[in-house]
Amino acid sequence: VYKDLARFAAVGLALQDESTVESMDEKLRREVKEVLAALSARGGAVKVLFFELPFMPERLRPASFYGKAEELRGYFAARRWYALCDFRAKSKEETARALRLALMIEGDPQLSALYSSLTLPYDALLGPCEDGDVRRYASIAREVFGEEPTENDVDAKMGAFCKALGDLPDPLVNDQWLLPEQYENFAEETKGFRLLPPRRLPSTVLFQNTVDPLVKGRMFASGIDFFAVGPLASEAGRRALHAAVAGDQLAQAILTARTSSLPDSLHGQALRLLTLLQEALPATAPAPLRTSAWQDKQLWTQLGAWAEQRHTWALHTKLTVHYMGLTRERPGMVSPYPEFFSGLGQLAGATAEVLSQHTGDEVIDTRGTGQELLELTKLVDRLRANSGL
Repeated sequence: VYKDLARFAAVGLALQDESTVESMDEKLRREVKEVLAALSARGGAVKVLFFELPFMPERLRPASFYGKAEELRGYFAARRWYALCDFRAKSKEETARALRLALMIEGDPQLSALYSSLTLPYDALLGPCEDGDVRRYASIAREVFGEEPTENDVDAKMGAFCKALGDLPDPLVNDQWLLPEQYENFAEETKGFRLLPPRRLPSTVLFQNTVDPLVKGRMFASGIDFFAVGPLASEAGRRALHAAVAGDQLAQAILTARTSSLPDSLHGQALRLLTLLQEALPATAPAPLRTSAWQDKQLWTQLGAWAEQRHTWALHTKLTVHYMGLTRERPGMVSPYPEFFSGLGQLAGATAEVLSQHTGDEVIDTRGTGQELLELTKLVDRLRANSGL
């Protein structure tokens, strides 16, 4: 188990800084190089390490500004690795590894603090994760095994721990490479543990429910969906949807799709602000600003702001699709929505406060965190070997 975790940590470290591979012992270095070769190959999904679900190497390739500097490229690849590798709850073997990993991090004060610095800010910025993480697994472990479980305790009660994982919420978004028969029940297939779990966006939940197989024959969702149904829906959004799709039957299937509420986070607040842009203006406003054409213009403003949010958080959220596109800034004007701009200023202040609370004056050493995690897994493995366990 711990040898597998050492390989898992070593791959993440190598993705962030490939020069670290040469400092690994010969066997681990060879194994890591094999995984890196598989992940850098051009092609489809590959099987890596002990994970049963295949991994899509293209998801490690940095996009946008992450590709402009070596440090950012490494951070992108390593974070995606830790976010997408799924220790499935349905697999006792993968769960055993996830549990040991969670207990190791929770039990080491320095690693626990570093882990918090890499995860807690996103609770406030984006919202809670929908997958099991170190905190959730460690909490369940304390309930099942007690405060300081031994290896024998863990082995003896692993079945009870696996059963307790059933109380975790089912994921609403799939970001794994699944066969069609697996996708039909993706919640059971993918439910489990992620070391740095991606966050769920309400738009992603909706988009998964507005394409095939739930909406027959529709291959791709549209951003308009998010403004036609759910908490950001408006008359302008519904008009745009009817104009964009072929036939009332398809439009109705989209309009009745399952949605999710906005998260209690700064991202959720930002989306709530967008609803203000569709509020009816008073009779004192110029007549052109009280027309359906003005509402349509406001819809495009909402779509642009929402797309920027999706782009900003693409690395840290669960996404089911890829995006490409170019934008051109054009001159515009300030719309007469004072509550929106007032809320925007308050949101900027709240964001700055969250970032200052979780970062302070110290720079988070993500590379050092990966190195320490690797050394800890190797140390535990040696201790187990020496004790005969």
